[in-house]
Amino acid sequence: MIIFPYSTALSLAKPPLVTYITAALCVVVFYFQLSSGITDTLKYYPASWNPLNMVTSIFAHGSWTHLLGNLIFFLAFAPALEALIGSTLRYIALMLFIALVTGVSYSIATLIGSIEALPTLGFSGVVMGMIGLSAYMMPLARIRVFGWFILFWKIFYVPAWILALFYIGLDLLEMISAESYGGINLVAHVAGGLAGYGFGFVWLKQRREEIR
Repeated sequence: MIIFPYSTALSLAKPPLVTYITAALCVVVFYFQLSSGITDTLKYYPASWNPLNMVTSIFAHGSWTHLLGNLIFFLAFAPALEALIGSTLRYIALMLFIALVTGVSYSIATLIGSIEALPTLGFSGVVMGMIGLSAYMMPLARIRVFGWFILFWKIFYVPAWILALFYIGLDLLEMISAESYGGINLVAHVAGGLAGYGFGFVWLKQRREEIR
């Protein structure tokens, strides 16, 4: 069974340009990964604590499926959030904040020995941050979800806060209980989700009241 969100039911007053540019940047970077072999330069190595690579690594991906999966989820939540935040600088600051929080969290987790110190890359931490922020900024917004099971498929709507609780909670449970993460940076997923919600709680509280 396959279930994934793909858009909000909110009408946007203008195109979410930063979101689209960010998605396009991920595609361009992956093209250069395939053609120029720059992947190792973009990865984040947790022992380095390098803030530049914390940022560059979010735009790099391990495969086309990795890239497309992240972008589908990103485009399901991010366009509405860009409109609700209403500030290009704050929106960019949000993504940079999530990238740094996920990088630092991953380094701390490897430092204390809870997981192996492997290099990491991918946009999923930022995606989870968008999901976490959606639970704060637009908890009751309806998210369109595509569900497919063998020969049957259906489109239905789920409130943003339920999806956030499901995805972040599922990753947290797996992070706590699993002996191996199977190459998935669950620390970045959970840290990203919490960072997104926390960013909203600390810096977007007034904006949330204005749009309520």
